[in-house]
Amino acid sequence: MSPLGSTLRTTAGSRTDMSEASTGIALFGGGRWSRVLLTELHRHMLSWEKVLWVSQTSVEDRQNFLQQAGLGSRVSLWTGADAALAKRPFATIVATEPLNHPALTTAALKAQTHVLVEKPMALDYQSAEALCDLADHQDRLLAVDLVFRTAPFLQLFAAKLHVPVSEIIIDWQDPASEIRHGSAKTPRIGTPLVWDVFPHIWSIARAIAPDADWEIISAKTTKTGTIAIEGRAENMVLRATLGRRAERRIRSVTVKGTNSATTSLDFSTEPGMIRGADETVTPQAIPSKRPLETVLSSFLSSARDGATDHALAARRNLGSVATAQQAQAALAINDTRLIGTWKAGAVAPTTLQLAEILTGHLAPLVVRRGFAGEQPYKVWDPTWTEHLAEQLPTALHPDDCVSPERLFARLHELLDGVRTPISS
Repeated sequence: MSPLGSTLRTTAGSRTDMSEASTGIALFGGGRWSRVLLTELHRHMLSWEKVLWVSQTSVEDRQNFLQQAGLGSRVSLWTGADAALAKRPFATIVATEPLNHPALTTAALKAQTHVLVEKPMALDYQSAEALCDLADHQDRLLAVDLVFRTAPFLQLFAAKLHVPVSEIIIDWQDPASEIRHGSAKTPRIGTPLVWDVFPHIWSIARAIAPDADWEIISAKTTKTGTIAIEGRAENMVLRATLGRRAERRIRSVTVKGTNSATTSLDFSTEPGMIRGADETVTPQAIPSKRPLETVLSSFLSSARDGATDHALAARRNLGSVATAQQAQAALAINDTRLIGTWKAGAVAPTTLQLAEILTGHLAPLVVRRGFAGEQPYKVWDPTWTEHLAEQLPTALHPDDCVSPERLFARLHELLDGVRTPISS
C-alpha cells in the first residue's frame, strides 16, 4: 500500500471529529524508533497538543504499546497520511523506512506543516535538494534528525579542542542485536549501512569542524566485514569505520591536532567520557541531556513559532546526503573491483568481507524492488547470503564484474535460484 493511503482508524474512545488543527503533531512510522520518538515526544508537548500516529502496522499492536506507555489519551491512531494531514497538524515527524522519506516529507510540506525527517532525508542528493526547495517555497521548516549535530556532550568535546584539527577518526559499530530504549534493536539491512550511519558520521565531524567541506576519497569493505571510509577537507582527514557485526556497541571519536595532541570521546554509553593529554572528563561532569531530547525540544519550539532557521535545517545539512552518496558510490566501485580481481585469480574475499558485500548491496535492492512491486518478496532472508556465497566461485564470470550495476544485477539473478527453496 502506498505510504499516502487514505484509510484511517482511531483509538477506542477517541473522537474522529476532534480538531487537531494547529495543535496536532503527525508522526509517520510504526517501528521501534517511532515508539522511542513517541515516548520522548510527550515530554515536550504542550498540554493541549496531541499526536496523530500514522502507520500501516497493526492498530491493536499500537494500542497495546500506548496503553503500556500511558500515552493513549494524547495519541490517535491513523493508517493513512492524507487523512491525518487533512487535520492540519502544525508539525510532522517522518520516521519510516528511508525509501518513503521523500514522498511523505513532500506530502507534509504541501499540507503546510513543519517537518522533522529522520536521516537520511533522501537516498540521493537530487531528491534531498528538491525537498529543500519545496520547504523554501512553502515557507516551512524542514529539519533533519541528525541528533549528534547538536548533542550537548559533543558540543563540550568540541570545546575541549584548543588547536586546529588535522584528523578525525570515528568508530561506529553495532552488534547483531542489543537492547536500546527498552526494546530490541537489530541492524536495518534494508537500508545500505553507509546511508544508515554515515549521516551521523558527517554530523559528528561537522560538530568538530563546522566549516569543513568534506569530500569522500575512498570507501571499501574490509576483511573483518566493516566498511572503511576516508574523506578530506582542506588540511583535514576524516577516517570512519562502520560495522554491524561487533561484539558490543562502539561509539568513539578521536581527534588529532596539528600539534599531534590527541583528544578522544567514547560515548558507547552516553554521555561518555572525554580524555585529553592533560584532562579526563568523567560522565558525571558531561551534560546528560540526551541528543534526541535536544532535537525534539528545539524543533517543536521552532515549529510553534513558525521559525524556519534552525541548526538542523535540511539545506544546512545537505552535506550529510552528498557525502553518503559519494561514499556509497565509492564502496560499490571498490567492492565490484574486489570481486572482479578474485574472479581473475586473486585471493578470495574473507567470509565476513563477502557477507557484508552481498548483504550490504543486495538486501537494499531486494527491499526497494519489493516495495515497488517489481518482485513478490521484499524482506531479506539472512540465509541467502551463505547460499549465494557458495554459488559465486562457479556462477560468476569476470565479465559480470565490469561495473557495479552489472555485478549487482547478476547477483540478483542468482538470488532467484537460492530464494525459492528457502522462502517456500
